[in-house]
Amino acid sequence: MNLGVSGLNAALWGLTTTGQNISNAATPGYSVERPVYAEASGQYTSSG
Repeated sequence: MNLGVSGLNAALWGLTTTGQNISNAATPGYSVERPVYAEASGQYTSSG
């Protein structure tokens, strides 16, 4: 389930960044922001 939540959070972050870029496109001096995605730790633990 964490994988799905992480994916949704990453997508939300990307959409938020895109929205900020569109909103500030005409602002002098604004530089475009780009989301940088990285793989999370691949370690899993067992509860028993």
